[in-house]
Amino acid sequence: MLDATLPDAQPEAHPEGPGVVSEQPPVARVVHRTAERWRLRVPARKRDLPYFIGLYEALRAQPEIHEVTINPVTGSLLVWFAPADAAALPDALTRDGLLQLADRPEESAAAHAFHVSVNDTRILVFLIILALSAYQLSKKQFLAPALTLSLYLIDLVAGLKLERDAAARAEQAAGCLDEQVAEGAAERAAE
Repeated sequence: MLDATLPDAQPEAHPEGPGVVSEQPPVARVVHRTAERWRLRVPARKRDLPYFIGLYEALRAQPEIHEVTINPVTGSLLVWFAPADAAALPDALTRDGLLQLADRPEESAAAHAFHVSVNDTRILVFLIILALSAYQLSKKQFLAPALTLSLYLIDLVAGLKLERDAAARAEQAAGCLDEQVAEGAAERAAE
């Protein structure tokens, strides 16, 4: 799926010119990954539509890659694959020589694991505060300790809800953008 159709988007100046592959391919960073999807950024080729179209076509031809979405305006791409192909993905991405990976994906995974562990810690804190609040209430200490723990608990729950709502809004906005791009591509194809 092509995701870049801004009429006023002009390629930034590249030493080799837009769409031209130099001796050294541009560096791509893995900025987010899940079991079935990687998001990569290629900042050196930001706004270079010919480069990203060539990259899209080359990656779609790779057997390990199921789907590719490009966004030249932001210099990013999404790559979907089967979890069984995750180990072969770095080779598939660099096979045609159109990009090179900046760091090993395992290093990016370690950074992602940090964020997961922070959320796990929040859940653990939530359970501890909930247990302490129940304990204080069982001792009929309603005012100071139980009230304080309850306020902490409410604050924690509200923060988790706000984060979940923000993630849902971001996902919805991304879906609306994909629909707009698809409609624009259909209109151009009809012309």
